[in-house]
Formats: sequence, C-alpha cells, structure tokens
Amino acid sequence: MSAHTDQRLRELADRESIHRTLRRYAQGVDQRQWDLYRSAFAPGATVAIPGWIEGSVTAEHFIELLSGEFDAIRLSGQHHLANTLIEFGPTETLEGEASGPGTARSVTEFLAVNAERASDDPTDTRVRTQYSGGLQVDDLVRHDGEWLISHRVLVRKNDEQYLNERTPEQIALIADAATNPASAGL
Repeated sequence: MSAHTDQRLRELADRESIHRTLRRYAQGVDQRQWDLYRSAFAPGATVAIPGWIEGSVTAEHFIELLSGEFDAIRLSGQHHLANTLIEFGPTETLEGEASGPGTARSVTEFLAVNAERASDDPTDTRVRTQYSGGLQVDDLVRHDGEWLISHRVLVRKNDEQYLNERTPEQIALIADAATNPASAGL
C-alpha cells in the first residue's frame, strides 16, 4: 500500500474510534452504565453546560449531578447523535515518523429524549417527557491508542417538555427498559 492509502486508512480508523467514544458516552448516560460512560473520557476530563452548570466540572462530578437528585424521578433517556463533524489537530511525530494526529475536535448534533416522573410521589402516574436538542463540542485526545474526550461543551438549542398520563404498568416498562435491554427481548 502507498503512504497515502496508509494515512487514509489510519484517518478512517481514527474517525471510527471517535464515533465509538461518542456512542459509549451516550449509551453510558442513557443506560446509567457509569463504567461505559467513564470509558469515553480521558483522565481529568471536564464537562461544561452553559446555562445549566456554572463553569466546568470533572466528568466524574457530572455523574454525581446526573445520578443524584435527577435520577430520583428519571425513568429513561435516549441520546440520538447525528451530523458529527470531526477535525484533526496537527500530526504527531514519534521517533521521526508521523504517527497521526494527537488531538481532534468533534461537533455533534444531539437530540435527547428523557422521561421522568412528574413528582417524587410513586402513585403519581404523570410522566414528563423532555425533548432537548443541541450541540456537543468535544475536544479529544489520543490516550493509550484510543480517542477520548478531554473536554466537552454541551450547548442546548431547544428544550421542550410535555406532561402525559401513563398507567403504572407503562411506567414500570419504561423504567425497566431504560436500564435493562433484555426487557425488550434483546
């Protein structure tokens, strides 16, 4: 193979690695699989959500925010990722040979659909569905051979909520499917 072909294959592999990282984050948050979530972040990574979090917090602290008070009423969540644009930083050189880029930035459109109880009363059968869309802007670094998020800025473009009535059985199914894919027959 030519050097150009090798470089192109390396770039395609890097892009796929970044996409896998973004999906690990989304699945980890949606299924509340915190080890999967953590696997998307480089050591010391930070998260910023203007208008929701003051400044930046560590990726680990973000878990505490999500799994604390928010999870008391949360039933499920789905993050749909689309239109990801990836730009690579300068190519690193190790021992005189180009090893590929060491940094990247991705910009991804997201739509998050979350279902939560309308209150902390377990007999309340109202469910609030939130549709939140925006951008995830990620700075990524190559770490131990894979691409990981070093800093994420999440910017909401829209945020709408609707209140619906559900049966207790429907609420139980929604909550079970959120953390147990086997409930869907998978």
